Amino acid sequence: MAKKPDRSAKGTALRRLAEEQLRVTNRDVAVMPVKDVQQLVHELQVHQIELEMQNEELRRTQAELEAARDRYVDLYNFSPAGHLTLYRHGTIMEANLRAGTLLGLNRKELIRQPFVRLIAAEDQGTFQRHCQEVLKTGQRQTCEVRLRKEAGVSRWVHLESLADLEEAGGMTRWRVALLDITERKQAEETLRSREREFHLLADNVPALYSQVDHELRYRFVNKRYEEFFGLPPSDIVGRQIKDVVGEFNFSKIEPHLREALTGRAAALINSMVLPNGDACWVNEQYMPDRDDTGLIRGILVLITDVTAQKRAELALEQSRLVLQEKREELQALTDKLLTAQDEERKRIARELHDDFNQRLAALSVELESMERTPIIPPEPVARQLAAIRVEIGQLSDDLHDLAYRLHPSLLDHVGLEVAARDHVAEFAKRTGLPVTFIAREVPETLSSEVATNLFRVMQESLQNVSKHAQATEVTVRLISSSKGIGLSVRDNGKGFSYENKKDRAEGLGLVSMEERARGLGGFLRIHSMPRAGTKVCAWIPRVQEGA
Repeated sequence: MAKKPDRSAKGTALRRLAEEQLRVTNRDVAVMPVKDVQQLVHELQVHQIELEMQNEELRRTQAELEAARDRYVDLYNFSPAGHLTLYRHGTIMEANLRAGTLLGLNRKELIRQPFVRLIAAEDQGTFQRHCQEVLKTGQRQTCEVRLRKEAGVSRWVHLESLADLEEAGGMTRWRVALLDITERKQAEETLRSREREFHLLADNVPALYSQVDHELRYRFVNKRYEEFFGLPPSDIVGRQIKDVVGEFNFSKIEPHLREALTGRAAALINSMVLPNGDACWVNEQYMPDRDDTGLIRGILVLITDVTAQKRAELALEQSRLVLQEKREELQALTDKLLTAQDEERKRIARELHDDFNQRLAALSVELESMERTPIIPPEPVARQLAAIRVEIGQLSDDLHDLAYRLHPSLLDHVGLEVAARDHVAEFAKRTGLPVTFIAREVPETLSSEVATNLFRVMQESLQNVSKHAQATEVTVRLISSSKGIGLSVRDNGKGFSYENKKDRAEGLGLVSMEERARGLGGFLRIHSMPRAGTKVCAWIPRVQEGA
């Protein structure tokens, strides 16, 4: 740092030079001619004027220096920064008022005090390295340290140190400026604390959260965002949205992003294909991100994975459709059941009226005829009575068959296995089809509901075989286990397409069999293909048997 010229020393030198010239002149003036003496007097007068002017300039300069010194002292003492002058070894040589305030000591107490003792213990290492750099380089160095605690409070200061170098390059002292940065440090710590809290909240929110700028580049993403796309933050932050989510996904959300940049919030439920190929549903919300002045600086994006909810909705819709279909089937079943009941009643009425009633009327007429006939020989009477007996027996058998079709009484007396075996034998006799009946471990006692429903499933299955299958062989199995009882009726007939709803809806039988099994907590399975035969399987759990 260059030194300012000393104007007072210059004035003193000029006076000495003038005085010396005057003594020389006095010695020489005695021998000078008059003309030269006059010239010399004139020169002396000019020098006198110059000297007076220089003296006036010197007085003004001295006044300015005094004023400047006063201003420097004021600035030095009342500067917002503390200022210290240290000896080379670090002892305080001089300090301003602000330094005393920061360090908690008056100026007199600071003098001869080693500055290092005023630094907090936890920052001693930082300060020592700072001092070494100053002494080593002689150049300006900065650092931030805490001062020792006063009244339990530790203050942060910013140190700026500069060495004072002699002309020979050596260092005799150095200067230190101290600026109180406690509030800034506290603000930084508060900011870091809030950032930690923000990251903790953002990483634990049950959604994908991100911030993007005007160019739709990511500024921040939370942990769930990283996990959802399977990418580290370094592969997301700074990149544009379309580079992360893909062109296809971006094309669907771009209009909503642009709308948010205009200041209007936007939302949509979107189907998305992830980079690994998985498909998902997400609820995306886009909100304008404004700065303190209200200007839009980007978008806040909140994405919620609603795949499970969407799948549940789709499953619910599918269930609703199935339920609607079942309701329609049930309605059709109810209609057919009512129709079947009416038809069955009509059939029974016709049989009772057209068959049994007519046959009973004929017997009544024949008996009346015998009553009005004169006495005839015993032989013709015996023949007539035998014919009447045969007719009454046939009538009794027909009434028994009718009652059996309405409800097989064997179920109540001898159980399901015997009743099923009897029905299979009767079916084979009536249709001429060879039927194999297999029974294994069938309980002798079953609830009337289970026995009746299984018997009706077998009865309906055999009836379908007789009407539609065109089969040459039939096998009936009735098998029980600890978990339940099962029935199967298998034929080698022409089969049908069970998936064809038209084929299933043609009659009452298949639907009624399904309802019978389902009503007891079981199920009915029908395996059939055209020209490959049919197998009807019914299973009812044991817990429903009530045995």
